[in-house]
Amino acid sequence: MRDADATIYLTCTSNMISSGLREVVAYLVCEGYVDVLITTAGSLAEDVIKTAKPFKMEEREADEADLREQEINRLGNLFVPSDRYIWLEEALVNR
Repeated sequence: MRDADATIYLTCTSNMISSGLREVVAYLVCEGYVDVLITTAGSLAEDVIKTAKPFKMEEREADEADLREQEINRLGNLFVPSDRYIWLEEALVNR
């Protein structure tokens, strides 16, 4: 690094957090390797859903057409049934 006092920024898209790098990012921030974290809020829905409804972790090799037919949404290696999103929408609307 050229400047020992440099501010370290880490940016990532939300799908990186949802699909398994949450602990890595948290470690980097907690251990002081990162001063500023910037991410999108796209995984917010998945984070809320995870508090009440389980997801499945699967192999990356999956037939996308089969998943769609089974009403399963894919976030990297996370497979989220569509009814999880419906549950969240109903919870927010009925609040």
